[in-house]
Amino acid sequence: MTDRTRDLIAPNPMASYGVDIGVYNVGAQGQILASTTTAWARATEGTFSFDGIRYSGSCEDGTFSESSERTWSCGRCITRLADRISADIKAGFSVSLGFEAPMWFPIRWEQCANLRLFKPRCDDEKENQWYLQAGAAATVKAISIGAMLLRLLASKQPGIKLTTNPTSAAPQTIVLYEAFVVGKDKFKIPPPEGATQAGNEWDAFTASLAWAAINWGFQVPPGLHPKELHTAGSAPDEFFDELCAIASVWQIVASLVYGSGPCRVEGPLDCQVVGLAPL
Repeated sequence: MTDRTRDLIAPNPMASYGVDIGVYNVGAQGQILASTTTAWARATEGTFSFDGIRYSGSCEDGTFSESSERTWSCGRCITRLADRISADIKAGFSVSLGFEAPMWFPIRWEQCANLRLFKPRCDDEKENQWYLQAGAAATVKAISIGAMLLRLLASKQPGIKLTTNPTSAAPQTIVLYEAFVVGKDKFKIPPPEGATQAGNEWDAFTASLAWAAINWGFQVPPGLHPKELHTAGSAPDEFFDELCAIASVWQIVASLVYGSGPCRVEGPLDCQVVGLAPL
């Protein structure tokens, strides 16, 4: 555990949530394929191995479990996700919430001269840039799903705080981040044999575990590396000027729920980006 991780560990129970946005693909007849849906997972502890993990339950309320009796909740119902997060907040948990979609991007980067706006935000994003088809579609979907989720949470837990600063984890506060779960053999860990039927939930779980490993010291299996692709607040200086040169998708989502007025998301506009990758 690094000194930085030790400093970030919350003093109370912790629940890290990941949401696999799941860009919809369509079949030959234009139908939406069921394998590309939205799913979520909740991690309150890590694990030493993925091999023995099994999936059980339903799309509404599922579970990943292993022989040592560790369990992690998951599902595909946004209402159930809101219920889970609300219950954790009420119980005094520190809560994090990440979407597997580009949740911030530059909007003024010498684009008038040479369109340099359209480049990766970090080295690991190359070939999976935020503005390409999959990334752009995921962001649009994340805005609608995020607004629905925050609206449900606001009705259940009035007064909750939102922040993009990982060090601000505290009761009644949700730390918002971006999960990077793309690229075969890069940041997309295949599900174990006992969980192949829950691929979307599995992507959400690995995202939640990556964030918790980096910020709260959760254990990950040997051979895997939780990586911080981008540190919140570390965007190049050229991103920042008086015209606000970063678009925060989390801010857009919050404004749809809380309306215009005072900033509803504390912390930097460029939220933390994390992923779980093989060593």
